[in-house]
Amino acid sequence: MLLSFVFDIPIFLPILGVFLIWMSQKEALGRKIGWILVFGVAAIVILACLLLKQFFLLGLLLAALVVTGILQKTTHRFMLTFGFFTLTIFWLVSGGLYYDLWGAGGNHFMWYSWLDKMGVITTFPVPVPTYENFWGFWNLFAFFLFLTYPVILFWMGPLFYKILCWLKGIFFGHIPGQTGLWGLITNK
Repeated sequence: MLLSFVFDIPIFLPILGVFLIWMSQKEALGRKIGWILVFGVAAIVILACLLLKQFFLLGLLLAALVVTGILQKTTHRFMLTFGFFTLTIFWLVSGGLYYDLWGAGGNHFMWYSWLDKMGVITTFPVPVPTYENFWGFWNLFAFFLFLTYPVILFWMGPLFYKILCWLKGIFFGHIPGQTGLWGLITNK
């Protein structure tokens, strides 16, 4: 049942961190890809906000787009700019589901709530939203998990990238001319 514990935090956010690092190494092409993705994801979330009449979340998203543009113009730091937008989208979707901003019934944060909202599966009923008890365990735990998102994206992403580069070197060689294990297996 704990899909987000198993998928979002330990797998999806670090993979996005690896993708951000890869795009930052592509310089101009990476920036183009980054902006295309920003506007594509923003368009999807804007449509969801308009369809569900969530104008507060729409305002937060538009503010995030403005801040993303300002960060890019002033700092020219790819990871900061696109990492900020990535975190904003995660927080808008996860926070919106947890605090029932996307409609009632999604407050079971980290428990399939987005699949429940899409009608893919039906989860267990939550009689009282967990966020109503501010000092309750589940609310504090959800808040803690929200705070781990930047750490996971900016720390685990580069760590996963280094591991992937290391594995690539082992299997295909570290420098031109090396063949690595692949060369041993194929005799090339």
